[in-house]
Amino acid sequence: MLISIGALLVMSSAVYVALASAQGEAIYGRVVSDLTGEPISDVEFRIHRAGSDERQSVVAARSVADGSFGLIRSQNDNDVLVALKPSYAPFRISFGRLEHVLGGVPVIRMARAASLRGHVTDCTTGEGLAAAVRMTSRNEHNIVSHGLRTDTGAFEALNLLPGATSVVVRSGGYGPVSASLQLTQGEHRDLQGPCLEREGRIVGTLVDGSGRAIIRGRLSIEYQERLIEVGTLEELITGLRSSGQNGDFSIGGIVPRVPFIVRVNGLRVSALPLVLNAGDVLDVGSLTVP
Repeated sequence: MLISIGALLVMSSAVYVALASAQGEAIYGRVVSDLTGEPISDVEFRIHRAGSDERQSVVAARSVADGSFGLIRSQNDNDVLVALKPSYAPFRISFGRLEHVLGGVPVIRMARAASLRGHVTDCTTGEGLAAAVRMTSRNEHNIVSHGLRTDTGAFEALNLLPGATSVVVRSGGYGPVSASLQLTQGEHRDLQGPCLEREGRIVGTLVDGSGRAIIRGRLSIEYQERLIEVGTLEELITGLRSSGQNGDFSIGGIVPRVPFIVRVNGLRVSALPLVLNAGDVLDVGSLTVP
């Protein structure tokens, strides 16, 4: 809901008045450039209701010339205030954290957006690959994730937060790759690649201590080396698979040359770490689940 703060904004932009409303408490603040500290006008503030599609968020306010804005506070602490302006990275913060993190009179510092583009290829042939690319960037208060798909291998992500950014690329039949990098405000970076190698795959059967097949055992691959550097957002873990009616299983998408272990229902079942080269298919035989 947009509220008019009229004459209140005639006063110095450093002065704010907290009002009570039958609809909720009024919040007044400022939005400034994280780089220069200068006020930013015409920033659109939207309220994203918890559990709803962000596309259904409601416009709540716009900042004026001195960066000031005013809006009615959401009564749900899990609702999110989103600040948007072209060429700036989106700023998101829950109402529960707004006053706690930024103070009673919040000053929101928006950073110039960074962008990242690249071209996913086959490491051997150099041909472009259809792929899914996920980029996650973060700073002190925010985490922004972008997921996109490319049919040709070429991709570009806009509106990334400057700071630590992780990139995970997946394509069917190939091992996933990841990268960790630092982006600066307003930077437009071209990645060299990335290129993907053919996946490794393991096959086998699951049995219990008496040799009987285990049906619907939950298998996962856990890498023994971090695939994304410390300080970024995740490690790659191959998704869960289930064994079939005869205890048989097949797990692909394994990253070449990275040691891994196999877990079943959370328990380690491979005695030593395994390593596969690109395109390898390894029959591990019968794995006994304790």
